[in-house]
Amino acid sequence: MAKEAGVKNLRTVLRDGDASHEIVALAVEEKADLIIMATHRYSPVGKLFAGSVTDKVSRHAPCPVLWVFGS
Repeated sequence: MAKEAGVKNLRTVLRDGDASHEIVALAVEEKADLIIMATHRYSPVGKLFAGSVTDKVSRHAPCPVLWVFGS
């Protein structure tokens, strides 16, 4: 779906380790412009910065992080 929408540099990467650390490390290595992450919180305000992977990545990422809220 992303490629059909015109995304040019899309690939899947599997790494072993702490998820937030590995995501940030890959963003640094790849000089990412943006990280898009899904979060399953029911309220964007509830439990903000409570220690989830999305929270940790947002605090340490070298670029903006877009949170996509889902159920």
